[in-house]
Amino acid sequence: MITTFSEYQNESKKTAMYSRENGIGIMYIALGLAGEHGEIIEKIKQFIQSKGEVFDNFKLELTKEIGDLMWYISQLCTETGLELSKVASQILKNEVDILDKYDEQIQNTQFNSIDIKLEYICIDMTITISKLVEKIKKIIRNKNGNFDIEDIDIINKILATVFSNIRELIVLFSLSIKDILNLNIQKITSRLNRGVIKSEGDNR
Repeated sequence: MITTFSEYQNESKKTAMYSRENGIGIMYIALGLAGEHGEIIEKIKQFIQSKGEVFDNFKLELTKEIGDLMWYISQLCTETGLELSKVASQILKNEVDILDKYDEQIQNTQFNSIDIKLEYICIDMTITISKLVEKIKKIIRNKNGNFDIEDIDIINKILATVFSNIRELIVLFSLSIKDILNLNIQKITSRLNRGVIKSEGDNR
């Protein structure tokens, strides 16, 4: 079982099968971030359409989608030399690598109306991911996919907002970052072991 962000980053790196030549890997990550963000927004849209009723397997499906987004965030951190634990802890008062402690700290966050908050999260996450993808696009176009210190600092700050959105979803729907990361690594590792890492869909 994964117990820290560091473990997750190391284990998820082993499942990264994309090409790293000519900026292809970074573009793959950018497209993955956009795609998985869209999946999360789609789940939230369905929740809102249900008038707040948690439909069958909603929390499990949302957990999976956040986990997929986390996988791409982890790869981006690895490619830019960032530590996932430090990136994730920007929304806290101190760095926390242990997932149980991270969950404990973010669960102290209080929010008001769930409907209003969900709308805000959807809009804010869409804007933030768009900024992140746009930044990566410019790095590929102007610098052949090579990050400098300024680029990494900007990406780090944008990811802080992404983690703020993830925290809000975790709190609103009583999820757990530990469950999210463990379910994701189990799923991806299983696909890798079965040779279907590049296939589509969950039934692989």
